[in-house]
Amino acid sequence: MSQFEALVGMLRRLVSSVEPDLSAAMPEQTPGQWAVRWHGVVLFVGLAVLSPLLHLGWHGLAGRSEPLIRTNATARAPVWSWGAAADGRFQKQLETWLQEDSPVTWLLRGSYRELLWHLGQLQTDHVHVGKDGWLFARPSLDADPEVVEGRAEKRQALFAAIGAEARRLGVELVVMVVPDKERIYQDFAYESGAMPARKAELYPRLLRELAAAGLLAIDLATALVQARALGGEPVYQLRDSHWSAPGALVAAMTVAGILQQRVGDRLGPAQEPVLVGPHRIDGIEDLAGQLGMLTRYVQRPGLLDPIIVPASLTTHALARPLDYWGVSFPHPSDPARRLGLADLAPDAAIALAGSSFSRAHGDIALAFALRRPIDNRWPRAGADSTPTLRALFDAIARGECQAKVVIWEFVERAAIENLRGPWRASR
Repeated sequence: MSQFEALVGMLRRLVSSVEPDLSAAMPEQTPGQWAVRWHGVVLFVGLAVLSPLLHLGWHGLAGRSEPLIRTNATARAPVWSWGAAADGRFQKQLETWLQEDSPVTWLLRGSYRELLWHLGQLQTDHVHVGKDGWLFARPSLDADPEVVEGRAEKRQALFAAIGAEARRLGVELVVMVVPDKERIYQDFAYESGAMPARKAELYPRLLRELAAAGLLAIDLATALVQARALGGEPVYQLRDSHWSAPGALVAAMTVAGILQQRVGDRLGPAQEPVLVGPHRIDGIEDLAGQLGMLTRYVQRPGLLDPIIVPASLTTHALARPLDYWGVSFPHPSDPARRLGLADLAPDAAIALAGSSFSRAHGDIALAFALRRPIDNRWPRAGADSTPTLRALFDAIARGECQAKVVIWEFVERAAIENLRGPWRASR
């Protein structure tokens, strides 16, 4: 008799001593049932013990702060404080971090979601799977009018304060509002093929609010819709929230044409840009990575940000070549030599503050379309680019940036998620 059978027998005798009828109702188990239950208990205990052992070995004994498998949803370890421990916040954050940091959680959840993907049933809180495999960020598919209207006063005050500071600093400020992907590809995003009316109104409302604050806001949505209608390569990526390189160039050419008309005298002399690249790496687009399937984050040499790479046959099939471009300009004192934006940024007459759209082709496309170097040191990932504009204005005030024209890029959905201020003065 095995140890497991002996344990079950003891439990049955204990039950029969308390409730004889219940014991009599328990049928004799077949060898096959015993085997299934025994292996089930072993698997359950193994999975329960594996996670703490991995955490103890990786974070405890090895002293690693990074997770064993890093994904684009990996949370950071909570910071200890007596206040957070006293009210239970630290313990809850620690539990969540350990759960999400576990390779077991990653494997089980990822495998389950890959099964749903193959069955055509996968939808998540963050990603909407649209028609023909197009993916969209779910939170921005609709706009709650109470949120948009409730933040209107603060948003308009923020725009007014930013415009006033630009005038104090003596720079021309131009605003690029990048339309959400579903605005350009609404036939793939919505079952009806059209945006809800309250979402449709959001983009023109932002343009009106910016104009009311005295800011020059450029309508990129119309240009991108028209470019899509002409055919050719998509202006946004199939499984990514960002525009494609052709889409970024359409936006940049639109901005360049308006800037040349309005503030051409402040742009400096035009030069001859040359595209460099592409540097091509196989990876997973950001929305596909947010589906929770088996992917991981890695840092590749030469790239600013980590990229998402496949970790299963399913996600390997979703991977595609990702292109990273550069642009070069003649050396100021030796035209035979060429320099990249990193070398020319501090002295550029044009500076860019922006979101991840600026880092995903946007800065290179603008420099190429404007035919001038730009200071691209400021954009950061995320929909809210207000902090990057704050950092850029601070650099101008300190004399660390020589820009006469500032381009501020932010994403349409920032009106739902961010853009609340307050705006502090330069320092």
